[in-house]
Amino acid sequence: MLTGCYDSETSFKINEEGQTNIKFVVQADKIMAGDEMKVAMWGLINSFPEIQRNYSIEEKQVTKNYSDYIIYEFESKGNYNVNEMENIEFTNEDEIYNFEMTIPSLVSDYNQDNINNVMFTIHVELPKKIDMASSLFAI
Repeated sequence: MLTGCYDSETSFKINEEGQTNIKFVVQADKIMAGDEMKVAMWGLINSFPEIQRNYSIEEKQVTKNYSDYIIYEFESKGNYNVNEMENIEFTNEDEIYNFEMTIPSLVSDYNQDNINNVMFTIHVELPKKIDMASSLFAI
């Protein structure tokens, strides 16, 4: 549903106890996929009442480099225990934090043309500055 003409990202802001605020942002070029995204988001929001109860939802339109984009932002109204989420493990041992996320293969059709495309962006903010990481993109 959210591939191709969409850009999407999830952000986790994790505290010492492993509680996290979650933000999901999806954007599409208004001309290329704006109507398609509006339909998909309307269906998602209205099919699951817990989204409306547990998340603030903002739809906005912005112009970047002379192109119009439609953006949906979902932000959790409260915090969630990150260890209760599938595919995520967070530990805190004497203020040494470890965050691991298993990301399954999400795209079945990849080739040399799209092998380096960013399909999904994940931002993770830990309670303390990262001293060592096993990721190429850790800051």
